[in-house]
Amino acid sequence: MKALTGHSVLPYLRDWDLLDETGLAQSQYTVADNPHGSTRNTHLIVTRAQETGFFVKQARLIPLGEEIDELTDTLQLEGVFYQRARELPDLAAHLPRPYPIPRNNSDPYIATDHVLLTEYIPDSTPLMEYLRQLPHFVTTSPPPRLALARRLGEVLALFHQRLEANGGPMRTNEWPVFRPPLLDIDERHLNVLKQSDNRLLSFLGNRLEQSNSLASLHQLRELWTPSQLIHTDARLANFLVQQKPGTEPPEITLYLTDWEYAAQGDPVFDVASLIASYLRLSLGMSGFFSQQEIHESIFQLGRGYLLTHPADPLKSKWLLLVIQHAGVQLIQQFYSLASRVPDEPFRNEAEVSLELLTLGIEYLNRPIDILAKIIP
Repeated sequence: MKALTGHSVLPYLRDWDLLDETGLAQSQYTVADNPHGSTRNTHLIVTRAQETGFFVKQARLIPLGEEIDELTDTLQLEGVFYQRARELPDLAAHLPRPYPIPRNNSDPYIATDHVLLTEYIPDSTPLMEYLRQLPHFVTTSPPPRLALARRLGEVLALFHQRLEANGGPMRTNEWPVFRPPLLDIDERHLNVLKQSDNRLLSFLGNRLEQSNSLASLHQLRELWTPSQLIHTDARLANFLVQQKPGTEPPEITLYLTDWEYAAQGDPVFDVASLIASYLRLSLGMSGFFSQQEIHESIFQLGRGYLLTHPADPLKSKWLLLVIQHAGVQLIQQFYSLASRVPDEPFRNEAEVSLELLTLGIEYLNRPIDILAKIIP
């Protein structure tokens, strides 16, 4: 396996006959190295004026003795997803385009080096960056931030609507089955957390016990319905925004990327992923989003989703499930963060994560109260 870097990616693409020798000789290609700060994969962008660029994604090298199968299989499945989505034009309009490599049987995935190649989406901006640039105080109705939230709901609903059939090009049974790990926690797992030497994990176990959260988690497990292909990681960070120049109000296209975790699951989880992303904005970026803006954004997100793809006829029941699953994801994020934080006095990331846990438990166990705050 060749580990690609900003220095080696151009010769690598040349060896696959994907770059022009003259352009290389005249240094006409530009490389951006890991622009989104990924830790799981290496991301490289290669561009040349007036030409289609490349987005190169490679599973990072794994230390000797560890399994790489899971990492590479997910990239291969992501490539399969993008290829088959070309048969669904309305979805393909919101996805990266796979780059067929002639010397690789037109497959965008190079198995020997665990590399996935897609076309670079020109003039695109990570949604989080785009969101920061939107003005706080405007007179347009709805305000740009709320219009964006509604558009996110509409696009996610479009994906769920087109992917809900088990037939068609996606053939859902070819993807793994997914269920949130936290739904399988039991008393034994809880005791392991409570007795952990990591004080944050011990704190997590005690808070879950004190709040009687196991009952809520077990109820969600019983209601979990892996009925279709879902993204499973539909966070704000996995969307790109492409704005049409010279339009006012801005005309944008949203792209949902990073389908490497796609699996058979319950679509409520994807909607909850977006809600959990919005909730983290109020915790991690002081002053970036007020609680009122968060609630208004979540409302518009849900509205856009339900108007595009009506869910359970008992919408209130469906909305409560989404709220609870957002809580599950916040608790899971706390667990992930706590597992990485050294065992020292609560500060920095740990302080933020404690707020994360409190909010997650509230969303999990008090969805009716939360819904009353969100719905105007």
